[in-house]
Amino acid sequence: APTDVPVLMAHGTSDPVIALGVGQQSMQTLKARGVDIDWRTYPMAHEVSLAEINDIAAWLRRFQSR
Repeated sequence: APTDVPVLMAHGTSDPVIALGVGQQSMQTLKARGVDIDWRTYPMAHEVSLAEINDIAAWLRRFQSR
């Protein structure tokens, strides 16, 4: 069931563990079910990058005053 909880999904464009298409498909499925998704991709494999961490921090700051 859809909720009012926003979701940030991030995926590496060269991820050998979970293919980009699988991530995109899960994002589309959740969107179709009414989930508020912010989708981001990064030029990386199955890892975490500084750019992604910075985007996560900025995304979380949007909700600080709620």
